[in-house]
Amino acid sequence: LSLHDALPIYLRNRTCESPTGTAITFAHELQHFMQYGSNHEAYQSGHDLQSRFREDGRSAFPWDFPHEREAQIVSKKVAEVVLGKDEVRRYAEQQIELKRDPLKWEFFLRLEA
Repeated sequence: LSLHDALPIYLRNRTCESPTGTAITFAHELQHFMQYGSNHEAYQSGHDLQSRFREDGRSAFPWDFPHEREAQIVSKKVAEVVLGKDEVRRYAEQQIELKRDPLKWEFFLRLEA
């Protein structure tokens, strides 16, 4: 990979308002970086498929795509090691209560990390 092929990692302001949100988001994005670097073709295929679904107006959740599901599993695992399972569960439940993408957080809680 060359420098111009670099994968950007972005951390949105809202997801970084707490240490737990920051840990989950950063681990998720770093997993995409690892996917991109270790098997670029597979990562790109998943990303392209996800884009085509959006362009075609088909509905799918991000976690329906393998690269996203893996990133969620890894982010939960990392956050639980760093901050503890109880804190990660509390944060996810809080996101559901605040109606911040509740389907995503309900799925996240069901993941086996």
